[in-house]
Amino acid sequence: MKPPIDTTKSDPETKRRMTFKKRVSLRCMQLLGATIFRLIGLTTRYDVRQREKLEEYRGEDNGPVLIALWHGSCFAPMYYHRGNGMCVITSKSPDGQILSNILHGLGYQTVRGSSNRGATRAIIDLARIVNEGADACIAVDGPRGPALETKPGIILLAKITGRPILPIAASPKSYWQFQSWDRFRLPLPFTRAKIYGGTPVHVPPDADDAMMEQKRQDVQRQLYDLQLEVDADMQPRVYCRADRRPKDIQFWDRDVSANAMKSEIEKFRAKRERGGRNTSNSTPAADQANLTT
Repeated sequence: MKPPIDTTKSDPETKRRMTFKKRVSLRCMQLLGATIFRLIGLTTRYDVRQREKLEEYRGEDNGPVLIALWHGSCFAPMYYHRGNGMCVITSKSPDGQILSNILHGLGYQTVRGSSNRGATRAIIDLARIVNEGADACIAVDGPRGPALETKPGIILLAKITGRPILPIAASPKSYWQFQSWDRFRLPLPFTRAKIYGGTPVHVPPDADDAMMEQKRQDVQRQLYDLQLEVDADMQPRVYCRADRRPKDIQFWDRDVSANAMKSEIEKFRAKRERGGRNTSNSTPAADQANLTT
């Protein structure tokens, strides 16, 4: 396995603007984050579906795959796939540098970029690493959302490299849910986690815009359905701040399809554009849609 690499370092200008106190603070956050990541990851028991089919998905050449997942439920898959030289994209912010350093300690390679800063360079670097034989993992709704909305970057990467996209979803049995844009799920120590894989999505090298959009929707539909299924099987226990009303990503507690859930999200966005939501008259549908904010 090749040693972990970071193809783009922190912005020198950003480093010059950072004070000594800020640098020490970021270093402490990195050490704390790495400790928590390893503690939770080591004490979690994993149940992975379709693990035996991964080699089949790689094809006759045993080539790499492109893993697609949601930003909010990436913890379990990221720890499970550690040590394989997989490459991921992290943002060029100081927080992205912290995450990049943590991932290096777990055997990952990283490239730096986001949808509004260095995206083209990141895709080029990631394509080069994939062509060298490394798997890639992308949180398709990152780095800032909207949640559960697949962006086209992974489709472009699949077109350039010719490698299949494998959608996966995960659900811990017990987790702390943050009130962030992605409603991030942090598994609690000594819990269980299920990881489900979908069907590979292939993007032809001559795919036009219409076909690429079709493939993007295919990936998004599979991720929706997989998350519905894994949450229904796991039926997780969710913990959050006691002074806030839970706004859980619990797809299993309501009998809705992925299309119906997406319809509710779109209705909520339209209502917000017309005048914003009224938090005092929150409804279950609105709470489910709040995961996109």
